[in-house]
Amino acid sequence: MIGKLSKKTVLAGLTRQELRILAASYGEFPWRGDQIYEALMHGASDIESMSGLPAAFRKKLGADCETGVPKIKKALRSKLDETVKYLFEYPDGATVEAALMSYKYGRTLCVSTQVGCN
Repeated sequence: MIGKLSKKTVLAGLTRQELRILAASYGEFPWRGDQIYEALMHGASDIESMSGLPAAFRKKLGADCETGVPKIKKALRSKLDETVKYLFEYPDGATVEAALMSYKYGRTLCVSTQVGCN
């Protein structure tokens, strides 16, 4: 399977079909994979927050997998405009920064592409 950070399978690196196969490999209905996919698409940053999944399945899944979705560790809002600077933390502890800036024509998101670069 694709998508490895540490030794756990990274769910965000899997396709919907791969998530269906993964769910079935745990003895769950394949449509549980669809639930995982939807939870990830709606911003679930950890397996425990996927409340649509049975608790026992979440526990088994959490032992072998991680979402791979970063959590917002810190958000700093500018007092001058709508700019927000974020510090995201990945499940392995790595961090990246991003800045969301608003303009008349829309918004721009700048994301650091180097882990630990701040």
